[in-house]
Amino acid sequence: MSATRKFAGPGVGPEVTAHHGERVSYAVSGLFTGTVTLEQLHGRCSWIPLVSVTVPATGAVLAQSTGSDLVRFRLRVLAYLGGTIDTALEVRR
Repeated sequence: MSATRKFAGPGVGPEVTAHHGERVSYAVSGLFTGTVTLEQLHGRCSWIPLVSVTVPATGAVLAQSTGSDLVRFRLRVLAYLGGTIDTALEVRR
């Protein structure tokens, strides 16, 4: 499962769902001034920040579940001053 979004302002990208123990890769690229945060859903309505970047970056996290086997992730742009931000999330088994 994968999801992409191009940001030209603050907003929330599409969610991806991973099983416990799967790797979720993220990629942030473009010429921009802002902050992109990878978030994980905790419970039913609380998104917790895992990683924040202010420059193009790639990385990965492992899906860690405390109840359900499924874990949801998304990318969010909150602090935005200009440019275009290309983002991608991908679940790898």
